[in-house]
Amino acid sequence: MKIGSSEGDASLESLREKIDQADKTLLRALIDRFHLAEEVGRYKSHKGDSSFDQTREAEIIRRAHRVAENAKIPKEGFERIIRAVIDYCRTAVKNMIQESPSETSGESDSSDSGKHRVVFPGERGAFSEIAASLLKPGCTTVPARSFVEVVQKVEREEVHFGVLPVENTIAGGVTSAYESLVEGSVQVVGEIVVPIRLQLVGTENASLEMAREVWSHPIALGQCKQFFQRSDHLTAVELHDTAGAAREVAALRDDSILAICSEVAARLYGLKVVVADVEDRFDNQTRFFLIIKSTNPRELQNPSNRMAEIQPDLGEFFKTVLAVETTNRSGALRDLLNGLAEEGYDLSYLESRPTGVPWTYRFFLEVRHPEEEETHRIQELLLANATRVAVVGVLRAV
Repeated sequence: MKIGSSEGDASLESLREKIDQADKTLLRALIDRFHLAEEVGRYKSHKGDSSFDQTREAEIIRRAHRVAENAKIPKEGFERIIRAVIDYCRTAVKNMIQESPSETSGESDSSDSGKHRVVFPGERGAFSEIAASLLKPGCTTVPARSFVEVVQKVEREEVHFGVLPVENTIAGGVTSAYESLVEGSVQVVGEIVVPIRLQLVGTENASLEMAREVWSHPIALGQCKQFFQRSDHLTAVELHDTAGAAREVAALRDDSILAICSEVAARLYGLKVVVADVEDRFDNQTRFFLIIKSTNPRELQNPSNRMAEIQPDLGEFFKTVLAVETTNRSGALRDLLNGLAEEGYDLSYLESRPTGVPWTYRFFLEVRHPEEEETHRIQELLLANATRVAVVGVLRAV
C-alpha cells in the first residue's frame, strides 16, 4: 500500500519551502542584531564603559512574554531562545573587542595601585565584592561581567587576585564557576564562607502591596521561593546580578519594581529595605574561592606537579581542589572514591559535569587532609581509576 498522496506530498513540500523562507528571514535578522550589538559594544569600548543595560534586557524579556502570549506559544521556551540570542551576542562581541587602552592605563595609574586588586563577578555591592573585602581587607575591588572574565583578568595579571562563588547552602554548587577555574591558568589559594541575607528593596515610596515585579539573579530568586509563594502578585524577573538589579531599580525610579540584593547594595544605590531577610533559610551561606594566576601554565595537564600557593589565614586542615575525569563504566565513581576512603581522606565536595565527549564526565572534588604534602598522594590514589587528574588549588580549609 502506498502511504500518503501526491497532494499530501505537495502540501508538505510547500510547508517546508515556507519554513526555509522563515529560516532565511530569521538568520538575516540574527545577523543584523549581531552587527548592531557589535556597534554598541565598540561605542561602549571607546567610552570606557564595560557595563550592560539590565533594564533593557528585562524589557526585552517582558516584550517576548507578551509576544508569546499573543501568539499562544509557550513563553518559557520563547524566553530561553531570546536569552540565548542576547547572551551569544554579548559574549561574541566582548571577545571581538579588546578593552580600551585608556581603561587599562587608568587602572594601573590609580591611587590605589599599592593595594591588592581583587576582581569579582557582578556589580558594586555584590556578595562577591563583600567576600573579596573579607578575604583581602583593604583591597581595591574590580567588577567583572562574568566568571570567565574574572579568570581572564587574573591570568592577564590585571589584578592580584580573583574571587568566585562556588557553593551555596540552598542552591548547591556553582558549576560554571568551577568550569571557569579548570579551563583557565589559575589556582585556588583560599576560601571564605559568607552569610547571605537577602533584602527586598525599592525606591523611597515603594511598598510590597503596590509592587508588580522583583528583579534579581536567578539563584537569589530561587533562595526566596517561600516569599514568592506568600506574595503571589509578584513576578520574578531574572537579571545577571543582585547588585546590578539594585542599580537598575534605582535608575528606573519605578515604585512598582523591586530588587532582591544585599544590604550593602541597597545602601550603595540609595534604596530602602521594603522587606528584610526574604531568604528561605537564615543559615543561607555561600562559599567563595580566592584565586591567583597559576605559577605553571601546564599544571592542569601534569598530575605530578605540585602547585605553589599563597596561603591566606591559617586553619586546621588543608584542602586540595581537583578536577577528575573517568571513563563511562560501571562502578567508575565508586572505584575513584574508594582509594580516598581507605586511606581516611575526607571528601568535602563532589560535583559532576559532562566533559563535552558523549557519556564521559568530569568530577570536581574537594579533599580535606591534615598535611599539605598529602596532595600528591591524593592525586596518585585518584589516578589509579581516572583518565585525568588536575589539581585546581591547595588551600587551608575554613
